[in-house]
Amino acid sequence: MDQERRSFITVSLGGVGYFAVMVWWNPELGGFWEPYQTGVGRYRTPEKAIIEGKTWAKDEGLEFKEPSSKEETNQQKQVGEKKE
Repeated sequence: MDQERRSFITVSLGGVGYFAVMVWWNPELGGFWEPYQTGVGRYRTPEKAIIEGKTWAKDEGLEFKEPSSKEETNQQKQVGEKKE
């Protein structure tokens, strides 16, 4: 499989907090990245989700990709704070 389209693990923010997520390349409809599986934990901060994500990626032999940007993580954090 093309290295650029290999599954990886990252962190995302959902309605229940930050969590690790495995993402895979779905070749249907021309191809797109799609969440495949989520980690077990839900966290108030991205840092704890990153720890879980890195451990999971190592166990699976996959790359761990940091969230898109620190700015995006901070925006997600602010959104989460507003909901509380």
